[in-house]
Amino acid sequence: IKGGNHAHFGMYGEQKGDNASLITAKAQRDETVKVIEEWLLKQR
Repeated sequence: IKGGNHAHFGMYGEQKGDNASLITAKAQRDETVKVIEEWLLKQR
């Protein structure tokens, strides 16, 4: 997810070596859900 980071994906706090996120955790979750949903719909 562009602008996101590893810590926001799992919601477990900062991770050593992780880059700063350019988007909020909620924005990253929303984008993740959208991308997975689009992928699932293509699998029909």
